[in-house]
Amino acid sequence: MENNYDPLFRQFEIMFGDKLTKIICLEGELFSVPQLEGRTAEYLRYARQAGKEFAAQGKFSASTQKKLSELLYPPEAYVEMANAGWEVSQSQEKDTKDKSLNFMRQMAAVYKPQSCSKETVIEFYFTDLNKTYQLYLTREKCILKTDDFLPYTTRIETDFDLWQQISQGKVNGAAALMEKGYRVLGAFETMLKMDDYFGTRKSVPEDKPKANNLGILLLPWIALWVLLPINKVWAGIAGIAICSLIPLLAYKFRLTIYDRIGIVLVSFLSILAFFTARSTLIVCLSYLLFGLKWLLSCFFTIPLTAWYSSKDYNGDEALENPLFIKTNRIITAAWGIMYLIMAAYSYFLMESPLSNYTGLINLLAPSLMGLFTLWFSQWYPARIARG
Repeated sequence: MENNYDPLFRQFEIMFGDKLTKIICLEGELFSVPQLEGRTAEYLRYARQAGKEFAAQGKFSASTQKKLSELLYPPEAYVEMANAGWEVSQSQEKDTKDKSLNFMRQMAAVYKPQSCSKETVIEFYFTDLNKTYQLYLTREKCILKTDDFLPYTTRIETDFDLWQQISQGKVNGAAALMEKGYRVLGAFETMLKMDDYFGTRKSVPEDKPKANNLGILLLPWIALWVLLPINKVWAGIAGIAICSLIPLLAYKFRLTIYDRIGIVLVSFLSILAFFTARSTLIVCLSYLLFGLKWLLSCFFTIPLTAWYSSKDYNGDEALENPLFIKTNRIITAAWGIMYLIMAAYSYFLMESPLSNYTGLINLLAPSLMGLFTLWFSQWYPARIARG
């Protein structure tokens, strides 16, 4: 492959002398494979950077040139992908069953072993073809099996054309799952790693976005809840101090609308603490406002918990996943209801001999709700996937 372009180089050197530079991608055929968009998009990003540098300086930087000289994939992997791609194309006028086999060969070819932490068996059953395949993932390679099947880790039952469109990004996989276009049996967490395993359409952003941080949302409220039953003046000072510092964290974290609303509400409650004789009123009001914020967010496109949990599910891509959003809408509503209940029983706690410990006692309910959240965030998507 290395000498294939020498005649072309020579022709341009004759025409332009040393007033040129070049970008040669020896594996350019892979740009036509939708499943590899993540890797090819990264290469094109460096190509755009090279264009900017050439316009400004008349040459590429050494770092950019190095990136453009790298192969997209190792030669042996490229050969396998190219062969599978050609056979997929050639089989379009042949029997559809051959087409599904070649498609699976292509999936196996784009597998990234470094993404595998343990051996996994993904079984595909194409319902319209009555064909079954397995992808046996190891830390060294992916083995395509058409018989002698192993016990599966995850089984995907789907129409072949639908899965092909999902893999090419033409159909939203999560939306198709919600509409019962296909179903998933066994370990659902495998579905969350498909991009990592097979590099399907995941690209590297040019500028990595800042992450959201749930601690920023909770910290000023927790300070109020712990200190108000003890001393409302200390609580007011702490609330205002923390709220004034939160905007400074914007250089490192991305503040959400709920963080900003929290600053306003906690500041209001902190000021109120200086002028209200009874701490009971402020404690109950704080839980009420906090719970309403969670519940009201359920009526917006992105519920509160989705903003903070998306970092664990491919970042902002998760916010376009209808199953992820629906799961978080239910979780957010549960948290909102819990805080409204806490607003009610905190009144009786504040009027009891345990009033000084109200904040600490009220930490128990969120702890239990946290355990529920961890369970539900895995159970509910798996239930939907099973159909």
